[in-house]
Formats: sequence, structure tokens, C-alpha cells
Amino acid sequence: IKGTDIAAHDRRPIEKRNFISRIDKALGGFLRNYPEISEGLRIVVSADHGTSSITGNHLPDPVPLLLATWHGETEAGEFSEDSATQGAMGLLRAGELSEVLWGN
Repeated sequence: IKGTDIAAHDRRPIEKRNFISRIDKALGGFLRNYPEISEGLRIVVSADHGTSSITGNHLPDPVPLLLATWHGETEAGEFSEDSATQGAMGLLRAGELSEVLWGN
């Protein structure tokens, strides 16, 4: 979803935040409204790179990764750069995500 990258390159952090919120709301609505296809659905949220909303430049830092299985409404947790550093998966190296997802 390119909107966050464009907003960051244009140095518009509020627009980036609002875009992420709209995507989150739309995904949640889809998952609730279509239980016949969403129950047990594995969801991966990540990025190909970070982009500073201050400079508009790409960042060399690792990107957060959310991997979850949808089982209906649950209590919301925090997902941020800070919380991702404490995640159970640790820092994945190139190619390791596909092993986690498909067991290669």
C-alpha cells in the first residue's frame, strides 16, 4: 500500500498516520464482515523499508513485522516500532519470513 511511503517522502507524518489508520479500519471491517473467509486467516503487516517523515529519505533500519491469525474480535494490542523490537520473532534475516509462513 503505497500511500504511507508517498506521505513520508513528502514529509507529511500526520497524513502517513491517518492513512495507516484508514487501512487498519478498512481491514478490521473486512475481517468482521466476512467471517466465512477471514476466520483463521493469517495476516502479515510489514514494509519493504522505512521512510523518515522528517527528511523524506529511506531508512536502513529493520522494519516492524506483524504476523497474526484472525480469530474474531479480541482485545487490541500495541503494534509500533518500539513494541516490535520486543516481539517473539526477533530480527529476521533475508528469506526467513518465507520459512515462517510456508515452512520452506
